[in-house]
Parts: sequence; C-alpha cells; structure tokens
Amino acid sequence: MLKVKIIYKFSIIILLVLAILTLLISRLNFINENYTQNLLNAHKIAGITLFLIAFLHIILKRKKLIKLTNEFLDIILKRKNPSFCNMERLVNALEHHTLKSLSVAFDINLKLLLNTIKNEGVKFNDEYQTLRKIAKLNDKNIFFVIVLIIETKLNKS
Repeated sequence: MLKVKIIYKFSIIILLVLAILTLLISRLNFINENYTQNLLNAHKIAGITLFLIAFLHIILKRKKLIKLTNEFLDIILKRKNPSFCNMERLVNALEHHTLKSLSVAFDINLKLLLNTIKNEGVKFNDEYQTLRKIAKLNDKNIFFVIVLIIETKLNKS
C-alpha cells in the first residue's frame, strides 16, 4: 500500500510539472504570436490536467482543508473554544514549560522524571530546558516527551 501511495504522489508531481511547463511554453509562444492548432491543443490539455490534479488534491486532502478552514475561522472569529486538535492544544500549552516546572505541576519526583526520560533515550542538558528545546535536540516531537511525563505520573501512583 505504501508503494502505491509513493508512486501515486510521484506521478501527480510529474504531471503537475509537465502541465505547468506546457502551459508556460505555450503561453510564451502565444505571446510571440505563434498560434498553431497543436500548441492550442497542448495548452488546453495542460490546463485541464492542472485542473484535474487540483481537484484530486482537494478531494484527497479534504480533511486537512476542513481542519485548516476551521482553524482560520477560529482565529478570525476569535472563538473561545478553538476547534483544532486537542493534542495540538496540549502541546501548545506545555511546550514552553521546563521539566522542573512540569514535575512540580504534576507532582512527580524530579529525579524519577529525569531518569524515566533519560532511560527512553531522550537527551537533555538539565531540568531547566523547555520541552520545545528538548524536542529539537532529539529530533522527536514534543508529544513523545509529554507522554513520558504522563506515564511517569500514572506509574508512580
């Protein structure tokens, strides 16, 4: 299944590039008043291909389009409870906190938390680093560290 997706995406990109190049070349010929039936047909086919690719893209990515539209409306309308993903809200709320402040907030022993995170292969300099900096240092997402913190809290109880 993964191979089919890769081939499909690569084919779409190639078609997109070919359609744009064909439109560009035909447009430049039209500017130079070089009108031929073949050039006009190629221009039409490239335009229709570009339209179909855009249509396929919108159909396949409609969930992302709906999410983006809702987030845009949340910002424009200044909604009290935004509709974007709860995971994103959690990450946004905790990314600027340090390990020390999170251990206090979640009532976790700091040494236990640091050992748990270190045992999972997460590198950090000290307990005063923010989750954002730790994620950048490890090429991992912030949610992974948040999950470790929550697991530490739940396993401690």
